Amino acid sequence: MQVVTFILREHEYAFPIEVVKEIVEMPRAEPLPDAPPFFEGVQSLRGEVLPIINLRLRIGLPPAEETEDGKRKVLVAQSGGVKCGFVVDDIRQVKHLEAELIQAPPLILETVGDKYIDKVAKEKSEDGTASYLVILSLDGILDFEIGDRRAAVGA
Repeated sequence: MQVVTFILREHEYAFPIEVVKEIVEMPRAEPLPDAPPFFEGVQSLRGEVLPIINLRLRIGLPPAEETEDGKRKVLVAQSGGVKCGFVVDDIRQVKHLEAELIQAPPLILETVGDKYIDKVAKEKSEDGTASYLVILSLDGILDFEIGDRRAAVGA
């Protein structure tokens, strides 16, 4: 499995490479009324309206500091015909993960946001100890309600 890794609050996360379309830098999005806090608004990307989600806020992490130039790294991903931009702290790399090191998240995670987690991959850290890479579920992240409307992939 290949993934694109990125940083959120000093931790590395990933999306499967097949959902990632591109990585861009862009300024703040145009806010929309009555949107949840993690939904920053919309931005134009080559003439296409692109919804922008702050991935830190979406998965329950505190917001990041603003950059001096106001530009942020946005990972553009698509699933089920839904394309969104996700604000991340930094982009790391494309990694190839061996199948035997990838597993479903432990059942205990059902109580702490498992809908955001697709898989967990065991890796060796630089000091030789085991570390884990959390592979996020794009479908789970895009499954939310705004008012009385559901914004789920395929809904």
